[in-house]
Amino acid sequence: MLKSDIRGADYRAKAELAMDAARSSPLVQVQRKHEAAAAVWLDLAAFEDRRGAHAAHIIALGRPDRGPQEEDADGQRPEEIEPRSPQAQAAQGEGGPAGALVP
Repeated sequence: MLKSDIRGADYRAKAELAMDAARSSPLVQVQRKHEAAAAVWLDLAAFEDRRGAHAAHIIALGRPDRGPQEEDADGQRPEEIEPRSPQAQAAQGEGGPAGALVP
């Protein structure tokens, strides 16, 4: 079971609680507030359903969306790219306006 399946069910339960609160309230403005909250929870549940379907599709294909086997546009694999400190970028003349001081 994916996290999105759990979240989707949780969001639908919260939407049902909000609708129950709307039905039980005698005040129209409070009913509308709870109905709006329920609509948001249902939107979130729908998003999690789509996300879960996408994740299940990727899992079924047997590969992640972007894995270490894929290369970047410059031909480097993600694990081959080393992060560069601001000091190293400044020494090479990169990363900021000309004459900027690097701490």
